[in-house]
Amino acid sequence: MKIRTQLLASVAASLALALVVAAGVWVSARQQIAAADEQERAQTTAREITGLLVLTQEYALHLEERAAMQWQVRHASLMGGLDAPAAFGADAIGELQYQASQLPPLFARLTDLANAPEIPFTDRRKELLVDRLVGGIQGMSDSAYRWSREAAQAQRAAERRFHVAASAAIAATVLLAVAQGLFFTRRVLRPLRALERATESIEQGDLSARQQWLPRRDELGDLARRFDAMTDALRQRTEQLEATNASLDREAELRRLSEQRIRSILTHAPDAFISIDSQGHIRDWNGQAEQTFGWTRDEALGRDLAALLIPERYRERHLAGMGRFAASGEGVVFNQRIEMQALRKDGSEIPIEMSIAALETDAGWTANAFLHDISERKRVREQIQTSERRLRDITDNLPVLISYIDEQQRFRFCNGTFIDWLGVEPTEMLGRTVLEVTGRELYEQRRELIERALAGERVSFELASTAMGRTRHLQTTYVPDVRFDGTVAGIYTLSTDISDLKAVQQQLSQMARFDTLTGLANRRQLNEKLPEAVARARRSGEAIALMYLDVDRFKAINDNYGHATGDAVLQEFARRVRSSVRVTDIVGRLAGDEFVVVLEGLHAAAEPQFVARKIIAAIERPFELASGLVLQVSTSVGIAFAADARLAPEALLARADAALYEAKAAGRNTFRLATV
Repeated sequence: MKIRTQLLASVAASLALALVVAAGVWVSARQQIAAADEQERAQTTAREITGLLVLTQEYALHLEERAAMQWQVRHASLMGGLDAPAAFGADAIGELQYQASQLPPLFARLTDLANAPEIPFTDRRKELLVDRLVGGIQGMSDSAYRWSREAAQAQRAAERRFHVAASAAIAATVLLAVAQGLFFTRRVLRPLRALERATESIEQGDLSARQQWLPRRDELGDLARRFDAMTDALRQRTEQLEATNASLDREAELRRLSEQRIRSILTHAPDAFISIDSQGHIRDWNGQAEQTFGWTRDEALGRDLAALLIPERYRERHLAGMGRFAASGEGVVFNQRIEMQALRKDGSEIPIEMSIAALETDAGWTANAFLHDISERKRVREQIQTSERRLRDITDNLPVLISYIDEQQRFRFCNGTFIDWLGVEPTEMLGRTVLEVTGRELYEQRRELIERALAGERVSFELASTAMGRTRHLQTTYVPDVRFDGTVAGIYTLSTDISDLKAVQQQLSQMARFDTLTGLANRRQLNEKLPEAVARARRSGEAIALMYLDVDRFKAINDNYGHATGDAVLQEFARRVRSSVRVTDIVGRLAGDEFVVVLEGLHAAAEPQFVARKIIAAIERPFELASGLVLQVSTSVGIAFAADARLAPEALLARADAALYEAKAAGRNTFRLATV
């Protein structure tokens, strides 16, 4: 196969690789955008669910028609957001739709009880309906969180596919570069070095030098065969001269034949060959020069080289060089390869690579030049530079910190996101070590992970990073850059900002387990902690007590002073109860003005009674509210005391509830104890 054909095949492979890389980046980007949109939709749904939960609790407290209408509007908005098709988390959306469809009947039943007489049975039904509504909405929060997590996982999967595609593209580029290097070394450079060594041997008088790659059917093979033919002719001529030393005519004939062979070689050389005299006139012009520049041999011979090939802007420098060449045979561009622009017959310019050698003859100095059209090489070089610039533009605009660290832990690449997130100019990081850039404290947090990655292990971790006045939660992955021999050349680092996901997780956890008004444990958390406390009491053999308390005549406070005042009373009530018990004791709000206190590690029934008296005394102090209003508030307490904690948590709560009703019947502002 001709070398030119192989070069064209190499260029085609490079173009194909660029197209594949561009397609992979485009597909990965589309997948990441789809996953990000789905995650944003899941987060919006979570906010809608949170608003629905707040409206449910507000309506349960105040039973206002305005809250009911807002609840229905918020529920309709939530259902409308769930109707759109999902790219990810279809199961979670289906479960959300089912859970949401179960809420309106419950809420309708609750609104029906708004105007019912306030009797214990009606209050209990309201509490049960509110509990079911809150439980259903909290279940929807869990489903929305799972949906968001699935969308986040899909986004990370898309990012991983992008990383794999980028790594594969780099590997393919390296393979292609190695293959091209091997091709040029094996097919071009090695034969040229062999030809150079053979030429040196001939210059030293050794005419036995020959080329061993004659079977090749390409341009260099043709040149080698002609070179060997030339050396054979020279050797024959030398032997004849040494043997006969008789005929100068024979010597002249052999020289003529040798020149013809050289002419044949130059005529068929892959590069343009031009020879000029000391005045700059063209004396030789081969066939490749005709193809490259468009002038025939007859048109070029005798013409001035400057007028024929040198662009106007370079002619003054060319004439100055020709003056020096005519005087001494020297020139600033002789005996080296240079790149320059040359004119063609049609007036266009092409880039060429030129090498010139001077030769002194009887007629004066002659300059012989080989010129090679490098238009294709420059085009390929520009394409590579364009691809590198495009890749830089893509990485600079990705919301990910991307860098490359070599085996000496020095930064060799950083994308533009470092400026936006960390306020660090990427050019200032290049060549510096991780320790120099991050400082000792941050480096020690990552040192072991970096060493594991440099040992060939893929490492992922999460860390909080504070820069430019903002704290980000970053998920970082170290991907080893493994060489063909198995050694690690460096690490690709990719850091993604997951702060929004962390914030949503924290918000959902807070809302699901704590009462939004008082900050105390809500019913769900109490349902988790009460069985744990009973189990601990059984294991330790110590007694446990559950206190059920509420605000006496709380409805009158709401009716006379408004719900805002009622909320303030509940907040102050919760604060005083919390301050009256131990830090380790469990304090929670069940619903409305109903509170629960769980006391552990008791030894006698007198202990919870002492705590009850302490709470009653704390509540009896006047409530000085922020509005300036001062109220006298009291509480009734029902205590269930279990010496060996044999009862189930539900039974313990029921006993305390019954004791509370006894305290109410006894005139309020007191407590009653039920021993079990």
